[in-house]
Amino acid sequence: MADTPDAYEQMSLARLRQIAEKRPVRNLYLRKAELIDELRTLDQRVANGEPEDHVAHASWKVDRSIEKFREHSLQEGLDEAERRIRDLLERPQHSASFQAGVRAAIAVMRWKEGPSDEDWGSYVDRLADLLSPLAWAGWEIPESYDSDFDFEHGPFLFGFLTRTNMVITVGYEVNGNRLTLGPDEAVSFDSDLDMLDDVLEIHPSPGGEGRAEVEAIAGAHGLLDPTRLKAAETSDVSTEKLLGQLYSEFVFASAQRSSGLPIETILDDASLKPYLGLACFTAGHGVVPDLVPSAVALGIATWCWRNNTAVEAHHLPSDVLMARVNIAATKAVQDLIDPYEGVDWEAVEQALTSETWQLADGRRISALFGDGWNEVKRTVRDQVRSWRRLDEEVLGPEATMRLFSVGGATSYSDRWWGQGRWTGICRRVILDAQTAGIPLPSPFDEQGAESFIDAAADPDNLTDAVLDWLIEVPPHGTAESDGLRFHQAARPIVREFELFEFTSWGDSEDDIEQT
Repeated sequence: MADTPDAYEQMSLARLRQIAEKRPVRNLYLRKAELIDELRTLDQRVANGEPEDHVAHASWKVDRSIEKFREHSLQEGLDEAERRIRDLLERPQHSASFQAGVRAAIAVMRWKEGPSDEDWGSYVDRLADLLSPLAWAGWEIPESYDSDFDFEHGPFLFGFLTRTNMVITVGYEVNGNRLTLGPDEAVSFDSDLDMLDDVLEIHPSPGGEGRAEVEAIAGAHGLLDPTRLKAAETSDVSTEKLLGQLYSEFVFASAQRSSGLPIETILDDASLKPYLGLACFTAGHGVVPDLVPSAVALGIATWCWRNNTAVEAHHLPSDVLMARVNIAATKAVQDLIDPYEGVDWEAVEQALTSETWQLADGRRISALFGDGWNEVKRTVRDQVRSWRRLDEEVLGPEATMRLFSVGGATSYSDRWWGQGRWTGICRRVILDAQTAGIPLPSPFDEQGAESFIDAAADPDNLTDAVLDWLIEVPPHGTAESDGLRFHQAARPIVREFELFEFTSWGDSEDDIEQT
């Protein structure tokens, strides 16, 4: 078979390895002849009275030079082979199995005693890049990973992602280009709960495209949004008790450290108490107080813009227009949240009350509300300033963001743009409507469902007519399908756990264990 890039596609893994092992080495004999000629010259000098040890030294020099030349030639051949084979990885049309074969071929060339420290570092960097969407969603990424290596399967990294007493195992098989996210089968974290029941397997594309693929799959499975859970009927621990422990550990303990106030004073704050009752313990019942920046943005848009203000009293003429304003409010605060520093409340107030604040199409939001804008502006400003006081005097940045993260995952906003599941939900709405025989709206009736799904990732890409179709899919004859408003896919993912109490050695307080 011709040794060309196109020919590699038809080769097996074994054949790729053979190519790597048997790549031609530069001809050694010309250089060897020159060295032999040098030896003869030295022999002549010996015959003319040179000391004998010079001959021994010369022979050793020749042998060592030959060996060094062989190593250099082999390395040059391997460098060229690796370059040519790596070129194949730049071709996205190749199958995942073929890509794995290419990596295996490179491995044969490079590994003599396993990957170098530099190699391992590059694998960890790549894995960290792939997991970066989960890191932004509050999952703690390991500083180091356990590793394994064998010549058949290549290098392998594995570790754990944790977030608010939830755990995900992660495995990365370098040769197979295989990333797995799954349950902790080994029960490495006794008090933590498995976020996943089954293993998610991802074969990421090179570069940023692979990161986007991980983000899409993790988002569709609810890993980029705050966890919503409940205790199974067979549990002897209630959902309320479990969440109470999580709030105590991750919210109120943080608030006490920040403000120095007693827990009773924090809970009795006149501004905070209504929010805890409605947003956290009623509309957000079952939502874990994770610190997820995208959910924090949704929480601020929901509870500082849409709810507890005059916005609802001055409802705009259509649901589509209200949706666009909600999206604009969410976008306006997204960049004003830092998971370490907290919320920039001064900038939030300015963003949500600016007279020049616009929708993506250029319409000024203050003009949309007309005579009602002054009341909207005043009530939004009051809400933002109230939360700024809570943040600075009562809760501190971390507790504030965790409470807003819950507020961004309630029944008020579980169908809003900005959540990690958004694109996955839109996919289900669009494909189910298509399956039911309902025509897609123009221009996607010609461009196709996948083009529609891509565009829906940011609703500012959609016309009002298309966004209206997405919110409530119109019937077509006898064919019906639900839009965002009622589709089952828009319902939150609720994870159910069977929970039991146990007492740790030397401890008087009960802990919670998952079975």
